Amino acid sequence: MDWIYGISRCWTLSRTCGIDWEAWSAILAGGVGLLAWRTAVQAKGIAETATEIARQQHEEVRDQRDGTARILARLLVAELSMLPIKIEHALTLLREARRSFDSAVWSDEPSPFKVVSIASDLPTRLAQIRLDGAEVAEPRLHTLPPVLGNRLSLLISLVRGLHVAANIVNGQLLEQEGRFYYRASRGLDNLRALDVMLMRTYSDAVSCARSLQEYVEMAVREYPPLDPTESLDS
Repeated sequence: MDWIYGISRCWTLSRTCGIDWEAWSAILAGGVGLLAWRTAVQAKGIAETATEIARQQHEEVRDQRDGTARILARLLVAELSMLPIKIEHALTLLREARRSFDSAVWSDEPSPFKVVSIASDLPTRLAQIRLDGAEVAEPRLHTLPPVLGNRLSLLISLVRGLHVAANIVNGQLLEQEGRFYYRASRGLDNLRALDVMLMRTYSDAVSCARSLQEYVEMAVREYPPLDPTESLDS
């Protein structure tokens, strides 16, 4: 019966033999403290486990994003590498068209081109400046490194604007009796404006292509510098 003294210092309970509530309060306080300590230890373990799981998930998302970005970049690198070349060809032809334009004719009548083949080839060359793959991949461009993704997004916007300007120019071309004419009375102004847009797009296309080539660890291609837009109508 010695164990009973863990409850009371005397036995049996009576008016002169009572429970020591102060001692039990201390015991209960100690028990509560021990329980709180064990709970804190368990909570710390749970927090550490949750932190580790979040870290692993973050690394998995990062690795998945990086993998998606590199696959996307490899799918687009060929298209982006060819874009400056296509712009260069179109720009060369456009400048030939500007030089062949009969600027001596300034009236409300359609103005003729001196070289028919140049005017007839211009719409085809301009139509080849496209970013079909990048347009399709646009919702995934955020997976690319921020600088590269922003450059590619801007380039897509420039190409879209270029198509609008090219359609305006192409819409003014008129073929009649084997000759090409430009309907607008100030044809050189429109051609020069398109020249400026092509130069801007070429500069951004070269920058974007080189960045993408570097990102996928392929040989960075050299593109020729182009002469600035000239005023050929003076």
